[in-house]
Amino acid sequence: MTVKEVPELGRLPQVVNYYETQVTIRRRDGGVVTVANSPYPTILLDFCEKGKWEKATKLCRFVKEHLLWACLAAASLKHKKL
Repeated sequence: MTVKEVPELGRLPQVVNYYETQVTIRRRDGGVVTVANSPYPTILLDFCEKGKWEKATKLCRFVKEHLLWACLAAASLKHKKL
């Protein structure tokens, strides 16, 4: 898992909005900061929702992040319950 320190957010930031790869965060002083994150989880979940499990697996193999594999596992369990 990759953790990125963002000192300009300060202590106790709040997530205001999360859309695709953009996260809008409100700092404690009221300032708003927009940061980008990886597009891979969104792509992965789109594959899973459409039942494209082979593409989802290929994406995880390409990216090589344990967290993405965990997302795939969770999505497969959710799909199995439906």
